[in-house]
Amino acid sequence: MHVTAHAQWLVAPAITGIAPPSGPLAGGTEVVITGSGFTGATAVSFGVRNPATSFTVDSDIQITAISPASATATTRNVRVTTGGGTSPAVAADLFTWQ
Repeated sequence: MHVTAHAQWLVAPAITGIAPPSGPLAGGTEVVITGSGFTGATAVSFGVRNPATSFTVDSDIQITAISPASATATTRNVRVTTGGGTSPAVAADLFTWQ
C-alpha cells in the first residue's frame, strides 16, 4: 500500500498599499487594497471592530472594499483575513476618516 500526503501551507495575506488612504466620516469610500494572498478572503476590516461595508476580491493581489462610517476622525489599519490568518499592520495600510 502506498500513501502520499501533501501539505499545503496557508500564508497570511499582506497589504502593500491602499488607495485612497482617507475618506469622510460617513463612510462609503471605495478603497482599493493591493498586496498578496487575498484569494479566499473572508473579511476586510478598518481597525479591529470596523468591518468593511462590503468587499470584492478582485484577484489574489487586489481587493476593493467600501469603508464603514466612523464616529470620530481617526486613523486605523486596514486588515484582510483569509484561511491563512490576518494581514499584519503596516504603515502602507493606514486609512484616515476626516
